[in-house]
Amino acid sequence: MAHDQRLAEIWHKDSGNQTISKFDYEYDVLGQIAKWTQQAGSAAPQAYNFDYDPVGELKSGLLKDASQTILKSYTYDYDGSGNRTVEAIDSLVTGETLNNLNQLTGRQGGTGVLPIRGVTNESASVTVNGQPATTKSDNSFEGRVAVTAGDNTVTVVATDANGNTTTNQYNVAVTGSGSKTLVYDANGNLTSDGTRSFQWDALNRLTAVTAGTHRSEFTYNGLSQRVKIVEKDNGAVTSTKQFVWCPGDAQPCEERDGSNNVTKRFYAQGEQIGGTNYYYTKDHLGSIRELTDSSGVVQTRYDYDPYGRRTRISGSLDADFGFTGHYYHQPSAMHLAWFRAYDADLGRWISRDPIREEGGLNLYGYVRNNPLNWVDPFGLAAIYTDQTNGRTYFNPNPESPGPIVSWDSRSSVKPNSLPGAAGPYDSANVYPTRGPYRDNADAYGPNDILRTDDYRGRWLHGGGSDLDDPLAPRQGWESTHGCTRLQNDDIQDLVKRVRDFRRANPGVPIPYSRSAPPVGDFPSLFPGGGIG
Repeated sequence: MAHDQRLAEIWHKDSGNQTISKFDYEYDVLGQIAKWTQQAGSAAPQAYNFDYDPVGELKSGLLKDASQTILKSYTYDYDGSGNRTVEAIDSLVTGETLNNLNQLTGRQGGTGVLPIRGVTNESASVTVNGQPATTKSDNSFEGRVAVTAGDNTVTVVATDANGNTTTNQYNVAVTGSGSKTLVYDANGNLTSDGTRSFQWDALNRLTAVTAGTHRSEFTYNGLSQRVKIVEKDNGAVTSTKQFVWCPGDAQPCEERDGSNNVTKRFYAQGEQIGGTNYYYTKDHLGSIRELTDSSGVVQTRYDYDPYGRRTRISGSLDADFGFTGHYYHQPSAMHLAWFRAYDADLGRWISRDPIREEGGLNLYGYVRNNPLNWVDPFGLAAIYTDQTNGRTYFNPNPESPGPIVSWDSRSSVKPNSLPGAAGPYDSANVYPTRGPYRDNADAYGPNDILRTDDYRGRWLHGGGSDLDDPLAPRQGWESTHGCTRLQNDDIQDLVKRVRDFRRANPGVPIPYSRSAPPVGDFPSLFPGGGIG
């Protein structure tokens, strides 16, 4: 961990202490990942540099090797409603068309309005192809140019305070062709993306995906958990998977075949396939990077682009979970959260947010276009602790109606804590437990704690440093062995909200995250939100 408790490094090693994979992180002043260095095995490290717009949306990513040679380039642009309007991967440009419901209605290869960004060596006004560019105090500028497939000439003119001008011309090569039209039903569910067709039930749950002669069919239980997937080719069943969900889990814990025989078991640490255990390595988002055997020998290795497109780098095994830990459905190439399906190619959910505008005005947007710093475990929302700034947030989506609330909190740990106690942490479930816990009311507050089922004790609870007065609502701060402390009256307020949610939504878990804390001023990201 860095000195400010931001995650600095994840290092996976095998039984011989050799590197399986290694991830190092550097941050900008808002706590967003600015540089992400990645190493796979003994290969030379490669590093991403990321840039964001003023509201935290990912603008660009450059992947470079140790000699600073650019290996991959990603560029994005968005409209004022948080819709991605262009994606450029190297020279491949895709323009995206939206309607007034924030529905993606068209994708055009080889055409779009591309952002042109740069920096001048002194303060200047800038035009890009004759149109004024936006400039900032750090002398950076940004303009936009309509491009088409082939070579495009971009002229940048900078004029300093004395009227001196400097003109540079650049050739922007654009590739890509073809277009797709996307269609939705009256409930806002995607029914066709030009290649695949989608079917939905009355509860807006995805029931089938058809692409050519292949069809995938999905069945749900009363909690909207996906309990069966049937694959068909030309109408003939080729595969049946049935799923068992363990209480409190965000994803299934067991897979069975059509005859109800157990074929796989899923655990937080990995999965069991045909009686053989395989283990996950993960990055900070919870994305599965490698499957290893018990000795740490890599059986399969994956890579992801910024919005979650998965590529298998090596190996023949298929990990059942992928980007941010969502179940990965290979025939459709979609990541399936509990309540929605995420399409990494589109960079958005394919149906409206089931909690509607409480999750933000854009009902299809994925984590407000900040996929490197945020996760959405259920396609809904969660409790977050921002360790850097000392705040714990309860996003009422759908946990409670009304504005987002937050409380002062601390996550500093004692020197004798278990390794990783202060590190990032994701729990599939948070639930209140009546205290005093272990007869330790002084440490855990007067009545309640929020349990997250972690062996390091990374729970949320009250109790500050003034342990002579355990019932005092406002206290100082005391280090823990990994837990997050809130003031006594604050933790009771949070527990009440969690209990109210559980009464209204029996069986639906509330995830907790310390691995992807809110960026900057969390409530300002949510229209109508506020601090309680």
